[in-house]
Amino acid sequence: MTNCRAAGQLLAFRNDRLGARIMCVLNAMRLYRDHDLPFRVHWHQGTDIGRVFNDTAQLFDQDFIETHFIDRETFRSRVTAPIRFNDLRDTTAWGLRDLLASGQDVLLDQPFGYTVLADETEDTVTRRCHEIWADFPFAKALQPKIEELTRNLRGATAYHIRRGDIISFPRAMNRSWPTKYIPDDYFVAHMQKLLATGIRPVLFSDDQPTIDRFQDMFPDLIAANSLFGADIIPEGQRDLLELVAMSRCDKIIAPPGSAFSSTAAALGGCLKLDVMADLAPADVQAARKRMQDRMKAAATARDIRDAGDLGQTLQHMANDLAVEGRYGDAAAIIAPLVIAGLNISFLYPLLLEMQLASDDHDGALRIADLLQDRVLFHRQDWAASQALIAHAWHLKGNRQRAATAALNAYWHHPEHAVVRETIDAFNALGYFDDTAFPPLGLGAHSVRNRTTPQLLTHPAFARIRKELTAAGLMRKPLRGHDTIIWDWFPMLRGFNPKHLENHKQRRRFEQSFAKLIEQSPTADLLSLHILFRHMLGEHPSAEADLASLAVENPQNAMIWHRLSLVQWMARDFKKALETAQTASDADGHPAHTAWRGLLRFHARDFSGCCKDLQSAIAAGFCVPNVYLSLAQAQQRLKQTNAACTTLAHAIAVSPRHQEPRFARARIMVDCGDLANAIKDLDVLFDIDGRSPKVLALHAECLAATGDQDRAIALLDLGLARTPDAPKLAQARQILRKVATDG
Repeated sequence: MTNCRAAGQLLAFRNDRLGARIMCVLNAMRLYRDHDLPFRVHWHQGTDIGRVFNDTAQLFDQDFIETHFIDRETFRSRVTAPIRFNDLRDTTAWGLRDLLASGQDVLLDQPFGYTVLADETEDTVTRRCHEIWADFPFAKALQPKIEELTRNLRGATAYHIRRGDIISFPRAMNRSWPTKYIPDDYFVAHMQKLLATGIRPVLFSDDQPTIDRFQDMFPDLIAANSLFGADIIPEGQRDLLELVAMSRCDKIIAPPGSAFSSTAAALGGCLKLDVMADLAPADVQAARKRMQDRMKAAATARDIRDAGDLGQTLQHMANDLAVEGRYGDAAAIIAPLVIAGLNISFLYPLLLEMQLASDDHDGALRIADLLQDRVLFHRQDWAASQALIAHAWHLKGNRQRAATAALNAYWHHPEHAVVRETIDAFNALGYFDDTAFPPLGLGAHSVRNRTTPQLLTHPAFARIRKELTAAGLMRKPLRGHDTIIWDWFPMLRGFNPKHLENHKQRRRFEQSFAKLIEQSPTADLLSLHILFRHMLGEHPSAEADLASLAVENPQNAMIWHRLSLVQWMARDFKKALETAQTASDADGHPAHTAWRGLLRFHARDFSGCCKDLQSAIAAGFCVPNVYLSLAQAQQRLKQTNAACTTLAHAIAVSPRHQEPRFARARIMVDCGDLANAIKDLDVLFDIDGRSPKVLALHAECLAATGDQDRAIALLDLGLARTPDAPKLAQARQILRKVATDG
């Protein structure tokens, strides 16, 4: 692969599936051929389902690879400050050429459609891309097959039934894909109509059982993979040939959100139709009835074998029944399957919404009990579920349980919409005192301030909305969740200051600051703005400027805290601790005490750290990372039993927070309690299964208990996903040697 660093380049890159990657490469080729703009391709080396495309020699002509492809190291050296094409101000050919000549790289990562410059017409670009696709530099071994497909599929109608990773990979299975995954029932209805006209369509699917199932129903269907011997070629080549084959058809019937079929349609200039939108209303109703009957039958039989299909189909069914106001009917079908063990994480908040909308609060609380023993794959689904459970407890009149569930949700995912709105509503109703959350300066309340719970329009929240309205609280100003995270992120989860650079609300934050500073430039607001810009890397004098503001406003604890935070980010822990002491003296909020305790840990004052953190917890500041830091300090003081107790509290407050479980497992290993260590590590594997340090410890424990086969399988899985993880490679080598010696 080429390793060059001269003037700027167009960089074609995507790290998802094949269709979007090919589209980026095609757009780069078109700009190169039409405007002589240099381009390079970084072909992502996947570690999950995308690994089947890693061997570029199977897909592309070798000369094309050697001329235009760059390796990972070269790409990473070039993308320190790329500009995405969609962010360019001047998108004329001359503007783009001048930008590249100045040394600036431009990232082409457009997954759909063609890149059209300002001085071009869409029709001309489309025609040129079709020409390039017809003569694309595929691997020489594929050329004869592509020529045959082009001859045989001219005028054909294709069906694309997207399945693949959505029903087979946990990360995808546990997300809802309503525009990518269309249940069988709609395709059956469409095919019946088409086959009745005598047309033999070609069926494309990334799941062989789906192909077999439809061919059993409709023997006249032609399986696309039978046209080029898919069973004897590598999987990556098979998918590429299917993309080419689909693009050679005249018409594609597919899910609306499928990138694969959308790309094929764009590449070949063929017509793509949404399978559901192309059905007559009566046929849609018949398909829905068939789907609902199928789900009822599964619920009655408690049949959860096809978990991937069930999860996606239940989402469609719930959407349909919700439109009709039949929330209870949806819940009555979903609940038995979930209770029987269908553990698809997005189904839990979906079911809870249906139950709350139908006033089945007891049913929602039964699901809450179930969740105590279930591990949900996605943290956001756990958080949303806990927020909804909080509403169920609220409606049952149990304020304490409601507040606990709401806070549990918040510490898991403070930026989730349902969670944020629930916290806002409960806060307006007086559920929380001043110690439950970190403090905010007055300026923080104004940045992108909102005054009405935005999400509480779903029927699930009808009763609490009435309460807020009756109490005159629907227009009460709400706390600023984003600014809480900026001020206190070392004690919270899911935030990295660097993420602000590409935050979807960054421009609105900047506009809000500009407006507020023009109207009322208070010291507190200015200090928050300095912190914001410092996180963006745009305020090199942040420490000095905050220090000046703090001296001028000695009683403003938040200014002192922001100064301490900037010093902590610079790893000047001694200064940060001194400043934190000043903040705590100015305001005795337990969050300031906790922050001081965290800094004492860095200063190796473990006794002082424990005292501060225990004081903050006793005062009601029960943030998960405070418990974790306390346990770490207790371990340094050899207080093993106390550390285990503290970690148990941390897990109770935030069950999906991985670090407390890992810390407890580590202690159990050191104490020789491998059985309990494995219990925690099994949970961590169910939650993620990717962390090298977790997999390495898990394998070590399993090997120590004699389960060598599972230990090796875990390490092999980890190395497949993270090939360059030294912990896993070393552990695998040791186990291999033990097995050989044995």
